[in-house]
Amino acid sequence: MSAKNGVSGINNFAVNNIVLDTTAPVVDLLSPANNSMSSSPNMDFNYTVLDDSDISNCSLLVNFNTLQTDNTVVKGEVQSFSANLNEGSHDWQVQCYDNATNSGMSQINKVMVEIFPVFIQGVQTETKEL
Repeated sequence: MSAKNGVSGINNFAVNNIVLDTTAPVVDLLSPANNSMSSSPNMDFNYTVLDDSDISNCSLLVNFNTLQTDNTVVKGEVQSFSANLNEGSHDWQVQCYDNATNSGMSQINKVMVEIFPVFIQGVQTETKEL
C-alpha cells in the first residue's frame, strides 16, 4: 500500500493481518474405551487431537492428576501414552494446548484394572511312605 503526502511524496506501508486464535483443540479418546476392564496394569492410552494451530503439548491425566506430558504431538494422527496403573477404577482424560495457549480437554473415560490370580490346574503332589 502506498500513500502520497504533500511534503516528501509517496510513502510505502506494509499491511499486516493479525489473526486471533481463540479456538480450543478438540481431543478425542480412542482407547481404552469407556468402562473397559484390563487384567494388566500396563496400559496404552490412545487419542487424536485436531486444531487450526499446531499443538504445543498434550498431557495424560489419570484420576485428575497429570501423569505424562508430550511436547511432540502431531495433530490429526493417533497419539499414545503408556502408563502402569494400580488395581482399581481410574478416570482418564487428555488435555492439549495449541500454540495460541488455548486448552482443550477430552471427555472422561473410566477403566478398571483388575489383576486376576493365576491358577495352575492339574498339579498334584505325591506322598510316599519310606
